[in-house]
Amino acid sequence: MKAFAVGCLQRGLSAKTVQNIIRTLSSLFSHAIEDNLITANPALRPGKFLPKISKRRSINPLNREELALFLAHTKTVAPTLYPAFLCAARTGLRQGELLALQWEDISFAGRFVEVRRNFTHGKMTTPKSGESRRVDLSRELTATLETLQLDRQFEAATRGWKEVPPWVFCNEQGQPLNQNRIRLKFFRLLKGAGVRQVRFHDLRHSFASLLLQNGESPVYVKDQMGHSSIQVTVDLYGHLIPGGNKQAVDRLDTPVLLPNSATPAQPAATFARPVSSNQLMPPAVMGKGYGVDDGFRTRDLRIHNPAL
Repeated sequence: MKAFAVGCLQRGLSAKTVQNIIRTLSSLFSHAIEDNLITANPALRPGKFLPKISKRRSINPLNREELALFLAHTKTVAPTLYPAFLCAARTGLRQGELLALQWEDISFAGRFVEVRRNFTHGKMTTPKSGESRRVDLSRELTATLETLQLDRQFEAATRGWKEVPPWVFCNEQGQPLNQNRIRLKFFRLLKGAGVRQVRFHDLRHSFASLLLQNGESPVYVKDQMGHSSIQVTVDLYGHLIPGGNKQAVDRLDTPVLLPNSATPAQPAATFARPVSSNQLMPPAVMGKGYGVDDGFRTRDLRIHNPAL
């Protein structure tokens, strides 16, 4: 197994790919052990002979300025594709989820979309996690999609379609957009806008990174992105979460009372010298010549002396 792993790495396979291969072999060896064909699993714990794999995958999101330039250029040059790219940037939908979006999935009143399908390799499947999720829509995106729906109704009447196609983003035949064509168009629009070349999937990373940089909770980002666990979100975008809040640790220090720092509802602390017992005596007691000098009458010895 060690020689096999080293050979795979020397042929140019990534450590992650080799790890997946070893894990598959480990599963087969485990079945062989159950069938009493072998006594040990030689592919167990591949981390012993593979280089350490970082959990943080490389991402290349667009920043706010780059994204604004790209969307402004797209709105001018390719207005028919602008709603699709705006939706990708404002919802973080995967490309297959974006192309599989239907009008029935959108709630304009609630300003959200139900991600229920994924279009990949020419087939309609479930989202990657296997479960649907609800993604919030910004006001700008909601207004853009409402306008697109009206335009689509007018287009259906003009082209003689029997009904409006169910797909939110479709071609002139009312079918879902082609994945390869929209990807090529994306690269051309990036170049025309003067923005560095990134993958279409990096629009999804841009959505998540901008949310975290705005101070949104990683839990909210996890729900919007449809990640299987919060660990996936932290591994991908943990370095983008704002940190270094020194005021947070300062609040753990012991508070220091300042003479003039109290509010009217909380009088300032004063430090006066100790007073004598005579100053604490009520006037009625101080005016008499008997009793003790602490302001009370003669003590009950049974109370003040435990021996009695």
